[in-house]
Amino acid sequence: MRIFLITLVGAVHLLAFPIALETLQADFTQTITDEHNQSVVYEGTLKAAKPAIARWSYTKPIHKEIFVHGDRVVVIEPELEQAIIRDIGEDIDIFSILKSAEKRSETHYEAHFNERSYHVYIKANQLSEIRYEDDFANLTRIIFHQIVHNAPLDETSLEAVIPQHFDLIR
Repeated sequence: MRIFLITLVGAVHLLAFPIALETLQADFTQTITDEHNQSVVYEGTLKAAKPAIARWSYTKPIHKEIFVHGDRVVVIEPELEQAIIRDIGEDIDIFSILKSAEKRSETHYEAHFNERSYHVYIKANQLSEIRYEDDFANLTRIIFHQIVHNAPLDETSLEAVIPQHFDLIR
C-alpha cells in the first residue's frame, strides 16, 4: 500500500503543470475568433503575482487596463473615460488555471476551471499559449512573448488608479 501511494503521488506530480510560478511578466497577443471565423487581435503586456493579482495592459488596437485582485475586477477604459468595477465571484487568476492544468502531451496541458476548459501550451519550459472558448462560443487564443518567470514585481504597478474625472460603473 505504501509503495502504491508513493507511486501515485509521483505520477500526479508528473502530470501537473511543470513550471512553478510566483510571478509572471510577458507581452501577449490575444486573438478572439467568433463563430463566423471573424477575428479581433489585441496586443499588450501582462504582470501577475500570486495569489490572484494581475494587470492586463492592452495597447492595440485600443488602450485598456484590466486589474484582477482576487474576486474583483477593475477595467479602466481611457478612451471612454470610464472605469468598471465588479465582483466576479470566484478567482479567475492565471495561477489557479495553471495549477489545475494536467498533462496531455509534452507541450500541452488542459485545465478545467470555473466550468471552462483551458488548453495551456509550453515551449522551452516557458508558458507560451492559453486557449479557451468563452460563454459566447468565441475562441480566445493568448500567445505570450518576452516571458519572465518569478522576477520581483513592484506591487504598486498592479494596483488600479482611476482618474477622478472618470465615470465609475459598478
